[in-house]
Order: sequence, then structure tokens, then C-alpha cells
Amino acid sequence: MNLFEITISTLPDSVEVYNPLSTEDVSLALVNDSGWKIYTLINTSCATCILQLKEWQDFQKEIRYIKDVRILPICYSTDDFEVLKYWFESKNVDSLNFPLILDVKNQFIKKNSDLVNDLGEFTALVDHNNHILLTGDPIGSTSDRERFLEKIQESYE
Repeated sequence: MNLFEITISTLPDSVEVYNPLSTEDVSLALVNDSGWKIYTLINTSCATCILQLKEWQDFQKEIRYIKDVRILPICYSTDDFEVLKYWFESKNVDSLNFPLILDVKNQFIKKNSDLVNDLGEFTALVDHNNHILLTGDPIGSTSDRERFLEKIQESYE
């Protein structure tokens, strides 16, 4: 099946937008027709996984020079987001320019379970209709990063 034929299910009503340090209106991120987006799952019960947010911040700065693509980290947790809250409260993070979407009931994962790998990981570049254009790990894989950047650049030309 062609990836473009696959659509990510919309965000469930049970998600919460969280970013106490953002200066932007983070509610705009939940508008489904807001252009291209990158959805990525982040396990916020894992301190090491939370550190990926800094890498996503850097990637967003890089792609914004090409096209405005919203990064939407879908955060899930086994500890009621306590590690994430501590991370922000202890000021261990600079301001993030994107919201964190807290999947408090794991509904996003359930609705998109066929896209999530065994390790609970999933990242996809989607168009304004939530059709998947690419999947991969642009943070952890140089070749995936190049593919994502090329696809975003193609859309601009």
C-alpha cells in the first residue's frame, strides 16, 4: 500500500496541550488543516526520551527555513507525566516553540496502533489532510533526516 493512501487518525478529544514555557498560541497546532505536520511519539516516562525534544526543536528551526511544518510531539506516559512536569518545573529545558500533545488516555496510540512499532515509536510527515508522506526517524537517522528535508524541499518548489 502506498503511504499516501494512509491517513493518521485525528487527535482524540482526550489530549491536552502542554507547554508552560511557550510564547506562541499552542492551540493552533491542533487545527487539522494547518498545513504539513510531523507527528512523533515521545515516551515522557523516560528521561532520555524527553531529551529528544531538544533535537526536535533544532530540527524545527532547520526546516522552518524551507517551509513552515509544525512538529507535534504526541506524548504518552506510564507515570501520569510526572517526569515531564518535573523536567519543566526544574527549568532543565529552554523554551520550546511547539506544543506537547499529552495523550492522557493513549487514544492516539490506539487509533493509530498499526503505525506504531514494537518500541512504541512512530514519526510521520503528513500533509494538510493528514495523509502520510514519509515515515522514519529524522532525529536518529541521517538518511531519514535527508529524506524528510528533501520531501519538504520538494513541496516548496
